[in-house]
Amino acid sequence: MKIRNTLAVLLTTLVVVSSLACGSDGGGNIASSNGQNPLESNNLSSTTNFENPLIGTWGNGGYSLTFKSDYTYSCNLSRDGISEGSGSFMISGNVVIFAVAVNNNYIRKDDGQVISGSYTYDICGNTLTFSPVLDLCRDQANILCLSYQKK
Repeated sequence: MKIRNTLAVLLTTLVVVSSLACGSDGGGNIASSNGQNPLESNNLSSTTNFENPLIGTWGNGGYSLTFKSDYTYSCNLSRDGISEGSGSFMISGNVVIFAVAVNNNYIRKDDGQVISGSYTYDICGNTLTFSPVLDLCRDQANILCLSYQKK
């Protein structure tokens, strides 16, 4: 069962990532997205028709994650409020897919595809944990693979 779920998540991630291609910036890794959420066209988050359990701020003493109802998120260093990143996310079941932005520009590969990471998440009481499924961004994976408490 776990293998089947993992394969389904990987397939979902591949479909999402391949559908996010919007053109290259001419060879650089960061291309302008004109402030548009590259995950919006997939509508997974808006069609699930449930209350988003991630909404709010979660912290662990080192980082804080804030998830908003418009399916955007931000990550800050808790001690000084410096932004570590932001972007958009979508949820399908217990899987969350993040698209990371720097200065409101989504990070893209040379071929124009938005770099995204997918994780399963679990909320037990007031504790949120993520488990990576597929993420090519090591910094994001290091931040997300910590436990967070609801603030």
